[in-house]
Amino acid sequence: DEAEKLSAKGQHEEALRLVELSWEVAEFMGDDVERGYCHLMRGVVLGDQKRWNPALAAYEDARKCFERSGSNEGQAK
Repeated sequence: DEAEKLSAKGQHEEALRLVELSWEVAEFMGDDVERGYCHLMRGVVLGDQKRWNPALAAYEDARKCFERSGSNEGQAK
């Protein structure tokens, strides 16, 4: 994912901007799986910034979206 690559390069603000754009698309589509992936990526970027509590909250939001979607997407294997 492009946001993850940017974050790994230390370009966290740009990575979060891409996550926000993705979120807008997921919201427009009404797709909980895509919302879940947006939260998941937000958690990755926040974790890269060592912002542990917001990252953990983003991961929890991702879990809720995946659970709500009723699909197996995003579940740990």
